[in-house]
Amino acid sequence: MTKKNCAQTDIEKQLGSGSVLPKRSDIPDTYKWKLSDIYASDEKWEEDFNAIKKRLPQIAVFSGKLCESAKNLLSCFKLRDELAIILGKLIVYANMKSHEDTAESKYQGLVNRASSLSVEFSTVSSFITPEILSAPAERLTAFINDDGLKEYSFILKDLIRQREHILSQKEEAILARAGDMSGIAENMFSMLTNADMHFTSIKNENGKSVEMSEERAVSYLRSRKRTVRKAAFDSLYRPYCEMKNTLGATFDGMLKTAKFYAAVRKYDSPLAAALDGDNIPESVYDNLVDTLESSLTPMHRYIELRKKILRVNELHMYDLYTPLVKDPFKEILWHEAKEMMFKALKPLGREYLENVRHGIENGWADVFTNKGKEAGHIPGEVMPLIHIYS
Repeated sequence: MTKKNCAQTDIEKQLGSGSVLPKRSDIPDTYKWKLSDIYASDEKWEEDFNAIKKRLPQIAVFSGKLCESAKNLLSCFKLRDELAIILGKLIVYANMKSHEDTAESKYQGLVNRASSLSVEFSTVSSFITPEILSAPAERLTAFINDDGLKEYSFILKDLIRQREHILSQKEEAILARAGDMSGIAENMFSMLTNADMHFTSIKNENGKSVEMSEERAVSYLRSRKRTVRKAAFDSLYRPYCEMKNTLGATFDGMLKTAKFYAAVRKYDSPLAAALDGDNIPESVYDNLVDTLESSLTPMHRYIELRKKILRVNELHMYDLYTPLVKDPFKEILWHEAKEMMFKALKPLGREYLENVRHGIENGWADVFTNKGKEAGHIPGEVMPLIHIYS
């Protein structure tokens, strides 16, 4: 092994499983995502933010004239798309910067501003759908078949499909303005679980104290030593239990938001509203649940087998992740994992592999967890948890 590889190995071991959870500033840039590809600086973000804000009234110019001609409709769609793409960049940059350290108030401010701008965009655009659907059926058919609007034909057809759930222009504008309020519960959950929660340190297999995070907990839940995986489980879930009332109230707020929007848009349930966007019948969801519930016997047999192999009288949640056979899992360092991934993806073709390699090698991945970093919340099989953008 070369000196470079040795140094790389030491750095990745320390960042991935060291006793102390690193600060963002302690992580070398080579392991961080390169958000400068989106905006070279916060000042560039500000320029686009101000430009979009000034251009929003351009959409309102089409109000009352939208369906006079296919040309007007196309121009409005093109303008909306152009502004939406830039708005998307503003939102993604702000959110990803805030996810690096959720305790950093500066980027929480950018997130809030981007969210408010998104609400303004939705409000000023809220006339579009009701106005399209108010046009005579023959005109809508003509628009769908118009060569200039060909790339928007699916959108137009989908709007017609959802006609009964579209409100009047004034009502749509009111709903759009409520956008900021509807996201409060979700934002509270994110700040509570990422910025404010603290996970106590545990002792690893060697008796050494290690600082915990949601991402780090996954590897310790796989420990062959039951006391270690129990400690990891307790460290991970104790803060959630301590805040169960607050989290419950937050979740209740999210449910009530979903129920409100479903009722206002005349859906039978929040489930129907959630599925309708992708035109999925409720029967598909119900069939999935029924199939799972009627096929639990193999899982129950597996749980009994796991209990027997681990030689425990009672199986706990912290016993579900540890391997049943000897040493099937080992910690794979980042530079090794990349090469394994590239090798595995080779059959997909050179172009595909080159795109993946370009992204990974040019800052599309944020490799290691750090203090305050937005967590994935889903236990995975690979440590460390990796944030990737495209």
